[in-house]
Amino acid sequence: MLLALATAILAGYTRMSVAQAGKELEQSQRPVLVPLVSADVQPHIADGRFLLPLMNVGVGPAMQVSAEIEFGDVDGNPSAAPRVWDSAGMTAVGAGKIVMLEFRDVALASPMGFAFNVQYHDVSGKAWHSRAAYSEAKASFRDVEVHEGALSEAQKYRIYSRVGHA
Repeated sequence: MLLALATAILAGYTRMSVAQAGKELEQSQRPVLVPLVSADVQPHIADGRFLLPLMNVGVGPAMQVSAEIEFGDVDGNPSAAPRVWDSAGMTAVGAGKIVMLEFRDVALASPMGFAFNVQYHDVSGKAWHSRAAYSEAKASFRDVEVHEGALSEAQKYRIYSRVGHA
């Protein structure tokens, strides 16, 4: 009887240890893409392309990176002007790397505020996404979020919520 109890306790402990090891392995490969702005690096227009700097602050590579951007007013809020939107992508962003995500079909004469989504996968194929808004007036990002899971089609193609906006 005592041997059966000890075996059951050991089996429970082993299951917990295996689950914890799996979680630690998953976290050790997790990418985290965030927008970047500094004195040297900022979103900008160059040769008709809009460049968005991203940094992978996670410990694993971000794979199958895809992004959508929607421009608003100078503060990064929705605008009553016609919608200016584009998408971009890249194969991967290594851990600790800074990249310029290139949006090629953006008809802007000067930088504006914007909101964006970026979706990516870790090496196990799990989907993650980051989102934020940028104020050109303040030269800063706000509402930066990182979430597990894929974006819905509505989130991909309607970055700004239209409820209560023009």
